[in-house]
Amino acid sequence: MSTELEVYSKYHITVKTTNISKGGLCMQMPYKVDEGEIIRVAMPFKGKDSNRPVKVFCEVCWCTGNDEGEFYNAGLRFVALNEDDRGILYSYIEELPNKVN
Repeated sequence: MSTELEVYSKYHITVKTTNISKGGLCMQMPYKVDEGEIIRVAMPFKGKDSNRPVKVFCEVCWCTGNDEGEFYNAGLRFVALNEDDRGILYSYIEELPNKVN
């Protein structure tokens, strides 16, 4: 699965996810983020009743460089997500073919 996300950390950038679950996500970033850092992510999942992106604050759990040194993989845990956005996110995850809950 690859979904483009807007990330607001040191810079406002667009990144790709490598996996997502109800608890968090893994994404590829062009720079290293520090473990424990809180970043805001905007996800373009659109629900039946919503035309806006889902916005969530995430804590960086880990960040490692890839073998080629082209990007970093970062594991994020959702820490602040409102109920409406949670519903949209969970519906999206339930529809994934190889979901991880």
